[in-house]
Amino acid sequence: MRNPRKHLLLLAPILVGGLVLVFLRSREPRYAGKSWSQWVEAYYLMTERRDIPAPNRDPAEAIGHFGTNAIPYLLKWIRYERPPWKEKLDEALNSIIQRVRLSLALTDQKELSDLRADSAKEAFSVLGPKAKGVIGELGRLANDPNVSRATA
Repeated sequence: MRNPRKHLLLLAPILVGGLVLVFLRSREPRYAGKSWSQWVEAYYLMTERRDIPAPNRDPAEAIGHFGTNAIPYLLKWIRYERPPWKEKLDEALNSIIQRVRLSLALTDQKELSDLRADSAKEAFSVLGPKAKGVIGELGRLANDPNVSRATA
């Protein structure tokens, strides 16, 4: 006969983990079934990488739909600095992968946060004059000695 307590003990961590993911998940605004970050990344990829097919809807239209409500996300993303430990980890993983002769090149793949930081710049250009209220914050970012990105 099976012990139901044993099954409950096995399922409890999975349920708790699932609940944590649900409650800690980003509450980004959505439009036409996609999140804000998906639209911004689609716009960036469409403008920067011509080899990627255009999405069904125009990302610039979606960014315009969100308007200034999404500026806090752009400011957060544009501040992103890749930690040195991630660079070292990528180097170590690449070394291991090359030794095993896998054809995967991790250095060619941008991390999501890197992509978002670059995408944020493009999204600001789409918002144009609508984003004029954030010029002061971007100026502070550009002059902040703790921020090495010159993107602002």
